[in-house]
Amino acid sequence: MNRRNQLRGMAAGVFCIGVLLGGVGTGIAFADFSSFSYRAISVSEEELETETFTYEILPKDEGLVRVSRWLCDQPCVIKEQEEVPENLVEVKVVYNPKLCKPHMQARRNEGGETYLSLYMDFYESDIGRIMKYKDQFLEGIREGELREFRENYVEQVEYRVNPVNRDKVCMN
Repeated sequence: MNRRNQLRGMAAGVFCIGVLLGGVGTGIAFADFSSFSYRAISVSEEELETETFTYEILPKDEGLVRVSRWLCDQPCVIKEQEEVPENLVEVKVVYNPKLCKPHMQARRNEGGETYLSLYMDFYESDIGRIMKYKDQFLEGIREGELREFRENYVEQVEYRVNPVNRDKVCMN
């Protein structure tokens, strides 16, 4: 019985030493990680293109035309312009054609409201982006810096309407 108590005591001692070493290692890792700095790096090649979509507001459209508020972290705006024909919504998207391609889709719900949705086809996957910048990211870690690589997909989104139709178009 005495031998069994000795083994239990040694096992408890080894466990306590393991917990202590784990705590020390965690503290060292946290202190090292908290000393890192952060830097956002813009890596977009600014060869922008403009694409314009149109949607005709038909006389049978009694409900509102709802438009997207955001596209790729870029806020959208509604502008009233006299040169836009009545009963027409022009959607102007300024984007980077090397990274994506915009599309617009109009759909109606049962309540008679129309939703103009903008979609983007991206040419590169998340894994592809990670692999493209991994060497620079790892270099930053060696230098004690966390780097974020930002690519600018969309520069501007405007919904342009004639002032006569402004009350029919609203943000979603």
